Amino acid sequence: MDNLKTQVYNNYDSNELMYSLYDELGQPEILRDMFFASDKPYKYKNILLYPVTMDLCMIFYILADCLILRKNTTGDIEAIKRTYLDYLIYLAQCGNYQYLKCLEKLLLMVLHKNEFALDENGNPILGENNFAVRSVEIVGRNGKPYIYILKDKIHLPFKGVSDLDYDIIDSNDFDIIRGKICEQNNIELVDEKIHPDKLQKIEEWEELQVKKNKDRICSLEEQKAILKAIKGWDTEQIDKTTIRSFYTEIERYGMLIDYEIANILRPNMDKKDQQKIISWLGKVKKQTKLEKITCDYDKFNDKFEPNKTNKQ
Repeated sequence: MDNLKTQVYNNYDSNELMYSLYDELGQPEILRDMFFASDKPYKYKNILLYPVTMDLCMIFYILADCLILRKNTTGDIEAIKRTYLDYLIYLAQCGNYQYLKCLEKLLLMVLHKNEFALDENGNPILGENNFAVRSVEIVGRNGKPYIYILKDKIHLPFKGVSDLDYDIIDSNDFDIIRGKICEQNNIELVDEKIHPDKLQKIEEWEELQVKKNKDRICSLEEQKAILKAIKGWDTEQIDKTTIRSFYTEIERYGMLIDYEIANILRPNMDKKDQQKIISWLGKVKKQTKLEKITCDYDKFNDKFEPNKTNKQ
């Protein structure tokens, strides 16, 4: 029996084993880290979402503006009541095609698809009216928005939009896919269900951080130089690294330096400060933007009225 199991596992490549396990267990969220830690594409239904690599980093972040619009702060009732995907189509209907075009190009990037479907000779496949068949189409049908993603294997001759040839994504699916793309590539989505006043405060905090850190955060070129110095990698190796892995490497290296400095200073610290030293190998809980602008009441008192507690 053990030999049979070994043969079965040997017949799988790592990707097939990972995805078969993921499907068999009902796509549990607990296995999410399995994809991220291995820089593997994230599977949603029959769709694979590939993490973006550093050679496409700047292009991706330009396109990603289409994923982080805050429609609920526009004051436009028509925008607020729509789903996010429907909102992008609504903007296009109002003459702003920019975000819909960005979404199409971004999806092609993370799906690893060409703009047009190609035959085995590399020529565009022609559909109805001899138009080249697009790999991704964002359309409104029967008053609802959909994304049609062409499958890798399609039926020829191609006879137009068909459930047989497309994975069809609706608004609910897109909300999940949008979140996964952002999570894969180090973009934080702010929950738009929180109060508009808090959303306004987050926007003010973001603007303040941009001004505050304008001359403190090194450029992408300098960040790549840091990783070259740490790892001894060349430009080509860094460009093949995913965005998520790249910034995780940089973050952990910063933690290592802080940890080493803290240990040098430890003998001169009081016991309370020594207990605050965090190991660079420890788990880091990343604060959301809302958490960053929210101050605990007791901490506020300690900071601005440090003697109040002592007087009591």
